[in-house]
Amino acid sequence: MLESELYELLGYDRMIIRTKILKTLEMDIEIKILNQILEK
Repeated sequence: MLESELYELLGYDRMIIRTKILKTLEMDIEIKILNQILEK
């Protein structure tokens, strides 16, 4: 396998991981906001 191919794969994985983390963070924030609204 070429080095450039390996780097591309690593970059791709990193992008997927980053988007998954961002989505879970967004969901956590939305849940917290909903809980605060429901508590009032």
